[in-house]
Amino acid sequence: GGYDALTDGVLIYRYLVGLTGTAHTTGAVGNSPKRSLSTDITLFLSTLRPQLDVDGDTQVLAATDGLIVLRYLLGLRGVALTAGITGVGPRPVGQIETYIQSLMP
Repeated sequence: GGYDALTDGVLIYRYLVGLTGTAHTTGAVGNSPKRSLSTDITLFLSTLRPQLDVDGDTQVLAATDGLIVLRYLLGLRGVALTAGITGVGPRPVGQIETYIQSLMP
């Protein structure tokens, strides 16, 4: 029903790193989720994968997009959202924030 860094953010990051099975889901599935099995979560995230290019560089990478999504869900905004992340694409941080918001119905 909502978005949380310690569940959704971690699951997205782990998916982008390539973890599967229990390595993907252990400690990162909330209470009563719509999807709790790694296979279901992976299938769902696979359909979203193109949209996870939050920095606009045409690549979906854990080290940039995954980390930015995780930071956003942790509440970081502005320059803190991308600080220290190398290889962030052409989308400015303000547009990244707006883009992530557009993904959250």
